[in-house]
Amino acid sequence: MSEQKKIVLVSAGLLSATIIAFIVGVYLSNLPKYYRLSENAVETQGKVISKESHAHISFEYQVNNQKFKSGGRTSFINKDFESVQLNDMVSVYYDPSAPEDAILGSPDEHLKSGFVETGVITFIPILLFGIYKIKSIANAETE
Repeated sequence: MSEQKKIVLVSAGLLSATIIAFIVGVYLSNLPKYYRLSENAVETQGKVISKESHAHISFEYQVNNQKFKSGGRTSFINKDFESVQLNDMVSVYYDPSAPEDAILGSPDEHLKSGFVETGVITFIPILLFGIYKIKSIANAETE
């Protein structure tokens, strides 16, 4: 098989792997949930009920006189983890058709973050591997 055909086959394989990895990354990054919330979410106030490690807090909020609990990262409410105190009020966005499905902070920010995570998780490693593989084929051709 010619070296040019090898490069074409490796490139096609990498493109296919990238598409599959992107689809997997979309679901791992919760993009469908964040998109749905960016379109339909209702904002309410929640109360911080615990602080956990790595800038994660738990909060409770109320919808139609029913209490729900959830959690999230303080970076989505533009506060340092250290400055958040128990019983602080925070912005919570929930899905009115499934009020137990809520996030801390703006759904649009979660959506942006999810796209970045998906890109990093899927494209960068595959791109680097592809460059390495194409270079190794080209180097083998010159030997």
